[in-house]
Amino acid sequence: MESWHRVLNSLLAKVIDKTQKDWAKYIDYVVFCYNSTPHSVTGFAPHFIMTGQQPLWNVDLLLNNHNLADQSIPEYTSAVIDRLLHAHAMVRDHLRATAEHTSTWYNSKVRPASFCVGDRVRVYNPRRFQGKSPKWQFFYNDTSSDVWMIRA
Repeated sequence: MESWHRVLNSLLAKVIDKTQKDWAKYIDYVVFCYNSTPHSVTGFAPHFIMTGQQPLWNVDLLLNNHNLADQSIPEYTSAVIDRLLHAHAMVRDHLRATAEHTSTWYNSKVRPASFCVGDRVRVYNPRRFQGKSPKWQFFYNDTSSDVWMIRA
């Protein structure tokens, strides 16, 4: 969810006015463009993954470029379900390949940590304080009195 908010803010920053008061006018367009763009991880646009069809843009409606074949409702439903099943299988393959690639890259960068007796370390203390945002809280004790020494 955080990455989606980062992308949304980045896209809105490109279209809103300097006063930043007209963002509501563009939010629908920005979300539509995001949902219509294929993602590198899945290989598909979110709109296609959810509906089984490509989105219709304004130009498609103006030029009457949308394919609404003369199909019965059961035939259309069956075709959409088949497209969705095939797309979801491909998305799972893309996600698996991306996860393997990311795992390999991460594992190549990780180095094991080792500590010796007498080393100074920071202590993780995940306390939450009422009235303070956990996003801005520092969870490691950092003062010299709170730095622990490893003992045998």
